[in-house]
Amino acid sequence: MIAWRVILLALILALAACASMAPQNVTPRNIATLHSEAARAYTAGRWDQAAALYAQLAEKVPQDGETLLRLGNSLAQLGRWDLAAQAYTQSLTQEPQNAKAAYDLAVAHLAQAQEAARWAVQAAPEASLLQERARHAADLLQHAQKDLEQPNSQGAQP
Repeated sequence: MIAWRVILLALILALAACASMAPQNVTPRNIATLHSEAARAYTAGRWDQAAALYAQLAEKVPQDGETLLRLGNSLAQLGRWDLAAQAYTQSLTQEPQNAKAAYDLAVAHLAQAQEAARWAVQAAPEASLLQERARHAADLLQHAQKDLEQPNSQGAQP
């Protein structure tokens, strides 16, 4: 009899722990309010605030590809290319045909490659073949970035 009470008590405690771990304040109204605040910050160019709000929204509604796209865009505006790339990838997981998310992911990877090439130039021994190649890679990547920024570029517009 005591064993059943112990098992029942353990089960009740386990269920209570699970209930306390459930997301709090996840109602359609709260999500709508959070989305509205995030959109206002995004439109106003308050990228830190927009990123924080879209990150909260993405935790509550992780299947929303548009939220993840806007999170990535906010992070990209802050130069947080690693996190932006993660958000774009998550967006594409939810909406595989989202061309904007795919394009933005490519731009984020280009920015990451530019950073890596600059680091390689600085880290390579002075006047070495490696430093020369890293400079060449950095120049090519910078040219590609400038080409993407041209309004008459053949590529997609951001």
